[in-house]
Amino acid sequence: GLGNQLFQYALGRSLALQKNTNLQLDTASYRYDHLREYRLDSFNIKASASDQLLFVATDSRFKYVNHIIQKVTSLFTKPYQIIKEKGFPFDPTILDCSDQAYLDGFWQSEQYFDSVAQIIREDLALKTPITGELKKIAEQIKATPNSVSLHVRRGDYVSNPITTAFHGVCGVDWYMQAVGMMEERLSNPTFFVFSDDYEWAKANLRF
Repeated sequence: GLGNQLFQYALGRSLALQKNTNLQLDTASYRYDHLREYRLDSFNIKASASDQLLFVATDSRFKYVNHIIQKVTSLFTKPYQIIKEKGFPFDPTILDCSDQAYLDGFWQSEQYFDSVAQIIREDLALKTPITGELKKIAEQIKATPNSVSLHVRRGDYVSNPITTAFHGVCGVDWYMQAVGMMEERLSNPTFFVFSDDYEWAKANLRF
């Protein structure tokens, strides 16, 4: 879930800068999520987070939450704008939202924040620098010409039937096709494999 959180923060931060307002993150849903945790507190983000907000950004609760929002709208000086993502493609109308808006979605496009990309990079610096074995790996990656990150996600994609049905699971052929595409574009690339199922990756991926 960290990837989703990074995109959500990047859009929120971009809009907050554009509209000169504060950014608040609704983390209430993580109280009910047994697979994911709120992780942005590891970074130097410029936002406040609360799991006590009235708004819970989940589909199953959205109609109920929207009803609550309508009841409390009078507490705000401006009408509170509720924006639910329509789909994954970039939606430029989002950038014209109110300076007091609640956004519910994944927002997985760099076009939402490319105008402030450097600020986002600075915000997403780790609060605590990595040390030990992790630091050695990071230094090795930086020192390796044409390094490529290969992420093998299995976990709940394999163990949870609902997740499997929705997302599917990438097989060996899919990863090797991706490897081939990178080998066509780069001279002698080195692949660094990251996975939540190290043994599967070690047994099945061959370079």
